[in-house]
Amino acid sequence: MLKLATALALLASAAALTVNSPAALVQCQPVQLSWSAGTPPYYPAVIPAGQPSAAALVTFPQQDTTVATWVVNLEAGTNVTIKLTDGTGATVFSAASAVQKGSSTDCLTAVPSPGASNTGVAPAPGSAKPSGASVSASGSASPSPSASGKSAGQQLAAPALGALAVAALVAAL
Repeated sequence: MLKLATALALLASAAALTVNSPAALVQCQPVQLSWSAGTPPYYPAVIPAGQPSAAALVTFPQQDTTVATWVVNLEAGTNVTIKLTDGTGATVFSAASAVQKGSSTDCLTAVPSPGASNTGVAPAPGSAKPSGASVSASGSASPSPSASGKSAGQQLAAPALGALAVAALVAAL
């Protein structure tokens, strides 16, 4: 019986993890990434749309909160998805979104942090901010249609969650 309770608790945690699709991604403009539930720490990343196993275009440091702010340092026309993995290994994806042209390209020509390209890593206190990204623990995004036609409140979970649920229940029995 204890196995069943543990499996159900793990399943509830993993099943509840969601990542919100960004309202809009505008080149060199900040956007708030947000997610809910799951188990900290969280590991957000920006990947090419439609390629769940692709290498990240932008990575972020480990997050203990459910929001991060990113200055979109990708060129207009780039199609991306937000990938989020939580502390249990559960992974979910946002809807695909295209980066829109902004009024500046300054963030595209900045030199990336040493040893990394296009990183969302926050600087240590008192150090210089890495190009193109910052991390914040507050604020909210207002829902509006993205390039994919989905609003910020719409969320997609990894297809493997269904298989995980079945496997956890079968293993508990």
